[in-house]
Parts: sequence; C-alpha cells; structure tokens
Amino acid sequence: MEMKKTPTIKGVFVNSHIQRLRKERGKSAVKELEERYGKSVKFSDTEDVPVKEEVKILEAIIDILEGPPVSLSKRSFEAGKLHFQNFSTTTFAKILFASIPKTPAGFEKLLLNSEYIVNNVFKNTNFESQKSEDGTLTVTMGNNDYPIEHFHGLFSEWLNFWGLKDGKVEAKELEGNRYEYTFLYKK
Repeated sequence: MEMKKTPTIKGVFVNSHIQRLRKERGKSAVKELEERYGKSVKFSDTEDVPVKEEVKILEAIIDILEGPPVSLSKRSFEAGKLHFQNFSTTTFAKILFASIPKTPAGFEKLLLNSEYIVNNVFKNTNFESQKSEDGTLTVTMGNNDYPIEHFHGLFSEWLNFWGLKDGKVEAKELEGNRYEYTFLYKK
C-alpha cells in the first residue's frame, strides 16, 4: 500500500497571510496568532509548510480579523477567500495574472493551465482541470488536506477578482478524499 505524501505549500504563500494580518492589525495580532496557533509563524519563503498547518493559521487569522463565523464550513469558506486575496498580492500571482486578460476566456485559459500554478505553489497534491463538451469547467482536487469549503471560497473569490461577479462555484465531495469544483459563469 502506497503511503500518502504530506501535501505542502511554499512558505512565501503562508507568509502572505501573516503579512496581511500584520498590515491590518499590527504586531500584536501576529503575537495573538502565534498564541492561538501554539508556535512560531515564521517561515522561510522556500520552506514546504504542511497544508494542515496553513489551514490552522488561516482559520486563526479569520477568527482574529472577523471573529468566528457561525459554522465551521463558513469559517473554511472565508479562509479560502482570504487565501486567494493574499495569494493575489504575491509577486508570482501578479506576474501570472498580468499575462492573461481579465475576461471569461482569460479565466478559462488560466484555469485549464492551472497545473502550472499548483506545481509552483504546492507539493504532493493532485489537481486536474478540464472542460466538458458543453463548455463547463471543473477542477478535481485530491490529497490536499483542505476542507472542501476552503477551495469553494478560494475559487469564488477568484471568480470575483476576475470580474465574473455573476459566476458561482459548486463544490462536491467525491470518493477517496477528493473534491470536485464546477464553475458556472457567463462566457
């Protein structure tokens, strides 16, 4: 039986969450984050941080910035939105997003080539995007350690960022701890 490899994210992206907290609430909020998290939140940019740890950090940041939402799924959804907002401020995202027009066709091109993004951000995750015959875009994720609502929020925020405000994302859990996200928007 094959051992599951731990999914990780590069430290530079985790650091973007901490920078956001520091910018909005100051050093005392970062200290509060470390107390809630139970350890230091200092990561090198190239460090491979386990995704489970990033989730704990992001959800603690949501609690500090907004107070705990009503439900755990809402908290995970909001953490996903924050994740995308912070990702979009990184140099990598700025270069990537500047190279693609903010149109429905540009979004589709980026999403269908998102394996490039995933390979530069994560390790040991499974990510596949595809377009069906009817033009519907789907992303299937596995071995990622995020709650299903995390990427539901991230992808919803991505649609909004791209100017596809009438769009929505449907999230579905599949067998084998995999998730499928379907994108619905005007093309």
